[in-house]
Amino acid sequence: MSQSQSRFRRQTAGRARQRGAARRGSSGQLHKDFRAARGAGPQHWSGRRIIPTHSLGKEGLRDGPGSAHLNGKRESAMTEAVEIARGLTAKPDLYAALRGLAGASPEVDLPEIYAALDASAEGRETARRLKAVDQGLLRAVMRRGRGMTATPAEADVRAHLLGQLPAPLFLPEIASSPSLAVLTGGQHPAMPAFSDPAFDAWFAAQGVTYGLGPYGEKRSVYQTDQFADTASPERRTLHLGIDVFAPAMIPVYAPLAGRVRHLTYNADPLDYGNTLILEHQAGNALFFTLYGHLAGTLPELLAVGDSVQAGQHIAHLGDWHENGGWAAHIHFQIMTDMLDQSGNFFGVGHESLWDVWQGICIDPNLVLRLPADRFTLID
Repeated sequence: MSQSQSRFRRQTAGRARQRGAARRGSSGQLHKDFRAARGAGPQHWSGRRIIPTHSLGKEGLRDGPGSAHLNGKRESAMTEAVEIARGLTAKPDLYAALRGLAGASPEVDLPEIYAALDASAEGRETARRLKAVDQGLLRAVMRRGRGMTATPAEADVRAHLLGQLPAPLFLPEIASSPSLAVLTGGQHPAMPAFSDPAFDAWFAAQGVTYGLGPYGEKRSVYQTDQFADTASPERRTLHLGIDVFAPAMIPVYAPLAGRVRHLTYNADPLDYGNTLILEHQAGNALFFTLYGHLAGTLPELLAVGDSVQAGQHIAHLGDWHENGGWAAHIHFQIMTDMLDQSGNFFGVGHESLWDVWQGICIDPNLVLRLPADRFTLID
């Protein structure tokens, strides 16, 4: 291992362990109670900012012309937040409860809900469970509950990608090469698990160039505690990327122009190992592509902030010792929002929230452009 590879792994492994393979996300910031203290002047919550609605004249503090209306909206939001807090308290599945309650209260956001939950010990325990998961995911759940797209950029990113001509991820191109759908639902009874070293020999015997693991596939391997969180007993089991299996150390190419957002070594077992996240522009919106399970040559090829051109060599496929403990493959994923993640991202999502996850992580085949039958078994 070169000095740059060793230094890269030491610098990132500690941070990666804190994020963990579960992609649990960081706790949300504890916002101050939205109830303005008497005499401090009326305050109106708008998203994450508090906008004063009073003005200061010669006589001192006085209400502005819209203060009665704003005070009414504030009182209504407070009342709705209390109702949401009651509906959330002690629920086993907080995602489902939050989604159902958010639609009836379009003006209420997480800070107001946390403030209302703080009124009781049981409410504070519910708030603790919510704050322990990714706050961006909670916002996406609330958006879907209100009939909106999961992220603000989702529609723009979809439209942008439909107008692109992406470069191939691998050479020879996947679409023109023999491939096999490596499905995990028992379709290949003799196929070892992807985390079993025996997979290599099995795959080599199939006589194909690439193996393909589909987007949206339900995978029973993700049943351990690292794929659960405090907001729900449900494990995340639906695959958010496309896997492409190929021999270790073959080159990986950028399908789209962009900029290096993160280079990380995610060191936990069955995590991504060496990970690259690129940032891309879709008009005024940003989106991101993730390349997981890469080789330790990554920091020799790229640095954070580098510009990347479509078709540029950006990585090599990693082997068992450096890719999280998997057979050699790439996990390719698109994110329309990074949520509260940095250097890592959820690779599987909740089945009950699939319409939310489909908006956060749209189908990677919008870039790979592979025929649908490549992800099925043909008799």
